[in-house]
Amino acid sequence: MKKYIIILISFFLFCSETKSEEFTILFMGDFLTGINIEHFTRNEGADYPYRRIKPLIDKYDLVFANLESSITERGKPVTNKAWVFRTSYFCASFLPSLGLDVVSLSNNHILDYGKDGLIDTIKFLEKNNIAYCGAGMNEDEARQPAVISSGNRKILFLAYNDLPPSYYYAKGSKYGSAQINDEKIISDIRKHKTKDNLVFVSLHWGVEHSTQIKPEQIKQAHKYIDAGADGIIGHHPHVPQGVEIYKGKPVFYSLGNAVNGYYNQKYMPNIFGAVKIKDGNIAEVRVIPIEGDNYKMRFQPFPLTGEESAAFLKKVENLSSRFKTKFIIEGDEAVVFDVR
Repeated sequence: MKKYIIILISFFLFCSETKSEEFTILFMGDFLTGINIEHFTRNEGADYPYRRIKPLIDKYDLVFANLESSITERGKPVTNKAWVFRTSYFCASFLPSLGLDVVSLSNNHILDYGKDGLIDTIKFLEKNNIAYCGAGMNEDEARQPAVISSGNRKILFLAYNDLPPSYYYAKGSKYGSAQINDEKIISDIRKHKTKDNLVFVSLHWGVEHSTQIKPEQIKQAHKYIDAGADGIIGHHPHVPQGVEIYKGKPVFYSLGNAVNGYYNQKYMPNIFGAVKIKDGNIAEVRVIPIEGDNYKMRFQPFPLTGEESAAFLKKVENLSSRFKTKFIIEGDEAVVFDVR
């Protein structure tokens, strides 16, 4: 009898040790919760922009987005830019409850209200336990990854920007955002990538309001994945672009907007990207279509459904055709494959 008990105990210990580790990550686009959206939040509540999207966010274990403005109520706006943005503390007050785990600060608006704006943003994020990457008080800080633990693994996020003005870049001991530079990014990836973690790279790049991808972006994305990155998350164009699966890793060249605070007739539905991680590997990549027309939704993005979802997913698949990317529709989302 003891022999059988020992065998059973050994079996259960083996099952426990070999239990599959699985978690999910949601990648969202640009967050800009100032300008026109301020009026709605003041009248309806700070949670107003997120009421229709939060149920989707809550489904994921880890959530990443690009924070497209500083969170501050002080500092002086720069005077040599057409558009300067900031988010008030009231408009930002729901972000800790939204479920954001990590944000990129590497973009062309993080210093619109100068060093004070950057300092206040970092203080807000640290106070509310939201990790950040892509900007800091010097170049070393700006290039540091945000690190999130999930079970026995760590997920690292690096973020870089190549949009003007150039004086927003962190250089040496100067504060600012991390600049896109192939040599430095590859060095950072190789420094932080191990067999026990995952490294995702956020890039603020591309042509604003264009669905077209520049050839050099494709070359850069491939370089970074060849160096060890597990995925590329693109921001800045404010509209979605094509999706590529390169060597089993997702490249979202542009997700478009997540929550955007002003009206623009060029805006269209956007996408969220999602991955399922199983035993340290990317087991599934998804594209989720999200309404992005503020004239239609009044600053409350929501997942598209039915015929609208299917039609827009087909559009994104067509934008991805140069990469031989195949979209398999499942409900109102698409599972993405490389059919090369």
